[in-house]
Parts: sequence; C-alpha cells; structure tokens
Amino acid sequence: MKRKLRNVIWLLLLLALSFPVGFAYQFAHNNMAQCFEVETTFITSGIAMIIVFGGISLIVRAILRRRKYQDPTKIALTVYTVLIVIFMLIGAYGFEDALLQKCGGETLW
Repeated sequence: MKRKLRNVIWLLLLLALSFPVGFAYQFAHNNMAQCFEVETTFITSGIAMIIVFGGISLIVRAILRRRKYQDPTKIALTVYTVLIVIFMLIGAYGFEDALLQKCGGETLW
C-alpha cells in the first residue's frame, strides 16, 4: 500500500473515531453535560478533539519535517492515535456512572 493512501485511510479512521471518543470523555467528565444534549455534545466534542489532536499532530509533523525524518506523517498519525486511545480509556472510566447520574439509567439514544 502506498504511503499517501495509507495516511489518508488512517487519518479518516482517526477523524471518525474522534467523535465517539470525544463524546464519551465529555459526557463522563463534564459536570454541565446533560442527557438531552446528546447530539450537540457528540458533535462539539468530536470537533474539539479533531482541532486539538490535529494541531498537536501538525506541530509534531512540522518539527519532524524540519529535522529531515523519513516519514514524519506516520509519526504524527501515531501521536494522534496514542492520544485518541488515552482519551478513550479516560472517557470509558466513569462513563457508566455518569450515565446513571445524568440520565437516570435510561439509554442515550
């Protein structure tokens, strides 16, 4: 698989994964999140994750390009992936408790 195609597919998967991970983190750790604001929280938290993690990845890529690394995009995407996994684990911790506390045990959808 060519590098460019690999990077595009990898980036699209990370962008798609940013929305549920951002929602889980935001819903579990934000005291202002409400059960009836599911769609808004889902979209805004996903966009916030993309902006923050994308910015960090772009900074990493720029630094690595300046230092003449072979494949700086791969390392930048790896940084984005690691950040997503860390926040997924943080968001998973406490999500069930937040669901019970904020929604009274009912499903979100």
